[in-house]
Amino acid sequence: MIKKRLKLPVIIVISLIVWILSINFGGLYYEDNDDIAMNMIAAGAYGDPGSQYFLCSGIIIGHLVKALYSVFGNVNCYLWTDLVISLISVISIAVVLSDEFDLLGSAVITFLVSVFFARDFYISIQFSKNAAMYAGAGFLLMLSFIYRGGKDFVRLFVASFLFLISYSVRKEGFFFLLPFALVALAVVLIPVIKSENRSKILLPLLIPLFGVLLSLGANYYTYALDPEWKEYYVRDRIYTDKRDFGNYNFEWNKEEYLEAGFTEWDFKLLDMWYYNDVDNFSVDKIKLLKEIGESTRIDRIRLESGIVKDTFVVIRDAFKEGPLAAVTVIVIVLSAIYCIRRKKYIELLGILVLSGGIFMECYYLANIRRPLWRVEYGSWLAGLLMVLGSAVMPDMKMIIEHLKSSGSASDKNEKPIWKALCVCASVATVVVVFIWQAKTLDYSYDNYAYSDTDRYELFQAISKADGFFVVSPDDMFGGLNGARNIMEIDRRYAGLYSNVTAAGGYVVPAPNGMYYAHQHGITNAFGSLADRDDMYYVGGGERMGYLLMYINEKYGPGIDVKEVAFDGFTAWKYFRSGE
Repeated sequence: MIKKRLKLPVIIVISLIVWILSINFGGLYYEDNDDIAMNMIAAGAYGDPGSQYFLCSGIIIGHLVKALYSVFGNVNCYLWTDLVISLISVISIAVVLSDEFDLLGSAVITFLVSVFFARDFYISIQFSKNAAMYAGAGFLLMLSFIYRGGKDFVRLFVASFLFLISYSVRKEGFFFLLPFALVALAVVLIPVIKSENRSKILLPLLIPLFGVLLSLGANYYTYALDPEWKEYYVRDRIYTDKRDFGNYNFEWNKEEYLEAGFTEWDFKLLDMWYYNDVDNFSVDKIKLLKEIGESTRIDRIRLESGIVKDTFVVIRDAFKEGPLAAVTVIVIVLSAIYCIRRKKYIELLGILVLSGGIFMECYYLANIRRPLWRVEYGSWLAGLLMVLGSAVMPDMKMIIEHLKSSGSASDKNEKPIWKALCVCASVATVVVVFIWQAKTLDYSYDNYAYSDTDRYELFQAISKADGFFVVSPDDMFGGLNGARNIMEIDRRYAGLYSNVTAAGGYVVPAPNGMYYAHQHGITNAFGSLADRDDMYYVGGGERMGYLLMYINEKYGPGIDVKEVAFDGFTAWKYFRSGE
């Protein structure tokens, strides 16, 4: 009984040890600049105090992080929120997987689970992966509640919290896991529906659904019912189709675009992500861009042999990203063999469907030309957790009892196979943890891989300069977006962009992305560059030239440009010749 009570504390302590080591010595970093931009939004760089509108994430996580910043102003609350919820998710998975094990077995499983997920959730931070992890852990808790006979309501409440956060962090990440979860739920619910206590189990399952509906409703109320935000997301979805998926190419529908009033310079700027001209790139014009280009989209689902080949390339590359794909395949194969031997054909069918789901989602990613690991991760994670939750864990007690009795000549036998397995598992865990820390952790003081002193100094210089600056996406969103170190993106950066707006990228023309521009009386950054004495462009010479040609076409002719030196950086001043 004492050992049983110690299980949860042991799981928490071991998970914390790996978590702390990873954060302090793993050189943690954001995998892409979306998280950095949202971190700067939350910290107040785009408007003091920070904003709850994260653009890529939902409103509930935005309010949570904003509230934390109001209390802990000298802490990177965006980053720590990710890390803490990831820790909760890992602990949840370890708790479920160690249900039928003793204290030593639970410790071994927790070490392996924590190390297994450490790189992708404690070191390489990315909000799409995080959303998938939260959803996966939530569904695993939900499955365990079902096959344990509805005994542990705490698991349902934790699952509800994880679903709420997952959907808010990245709804696409949540929905990527949903088909897998529905298959697993169907497998474990079939025997429940036939049982007498089905109402005891089925009715509480509405609790996690509430978390998703709450997050969905909050997003709808905040964004869909607000005309300004609704207009922004209409633009952003079309920009994403062009920017991320390669659609709406000028040359593919050249005649139609020219007849509709588009020019080559429109597309040149759109290809560079230079969107900060709400007059020329109006909502109606951007909708027309999509309407004309729909016939030549390249991200449609296609049944072609070449796509099948690309799918296998996507799967092959997944094995290079880390152990997840390999472990998933091993678990699927062993689980299928187990189900065949035990004649568990419903579970076997579930495994086959889940395996097909991994392939189909990889096929989908190959079709849309977005085989990004942060997106694909959810498929492999869902396959792994849902196979474990629907085919293995419900029988784990019986499996352990069978292994304990294997090799016994009589009831008095020492159960050699089980003891041998325990010894091997313990040794393997020590080896895995040792190799992991040796290859992953850097115990020196200079262990943060993600720092950006050069861009920090640039934005510090810009913030002290007289004038208002339109900054290229390359300079605005590279590195840490003007922060010096990932750990210090806190309230010290409030107002960092008080005299800055981005030339493009998805933060414009979002209301919070344009907040300081509007404070300076600027509604159209490109249209104002040549007409206001206090406005400058910061960016490379090549794109400065493209922007010059565009401004002359739309707001000229007769606009020229010159380089102006400021303390610590140079900028470009557009002006009308003769003035």
